[in-house]
Amino acid sequence: MDVDPLKSGIELRHFRYFVAVAEELHFGRAAVRLNIVQPGLTAQIKSLERLLGVELLERSNRNVALTDAGREFLRESYAVLAQFGNAITTAKEFARGATGVLRIGYGANAAIAGLLPASIRRFREQWPNVTVTLSEMASSEVATALMNDEIDVGYAAKGQATSKQIASRTMGE
Repeated sequence: MDVDPLKSGIELRHFRYFVAVAEELHFGRAAVRLNIVQPGLTAQIKSLERLLGVELLERSNRNVALTDAGREFLRESYAVLAQFGNAITTAKEFARGATGVLRIGYGANAAIAGLLPASIRRFREQWPNVTVTLSEMASSEVATALMNDEIDVGYAAKGQATSKQIASRTMGE
């Protein structure tokens, strides 16, 4: 049975708290590590187990141990926290333009003049995680493709891709 994580009531903090307890195998040390009070941590772990309907930890007066379900949940918790970190990194990288796709449209004259390979090489040196896609088109179509958001950058014969909405420059300027 699949569980909708958005409806489960389980939050990211539950994963962080569980990982700390599972790694420390001690509620007090885990609470110190998380900078929270131990009774609050205990309550959060009990809440997590209740939400899951599964006992994750075996508790006695002196010991805390992972159940089989707890060991599996720990493995998956590491994956969740890693994916969370990846999501943050990806969003930041994308926002600064370090990942994503750069769509280039070009007229045959740009390829013939050798402008494209040198420009792409310089771009890839600075932005290695950005995928570059190329679309050959008539120079007269480059401006339209830019305005229609079909490409991000265009190379066209001088005077062919003119528009008041498009900033342009001549190579070598």
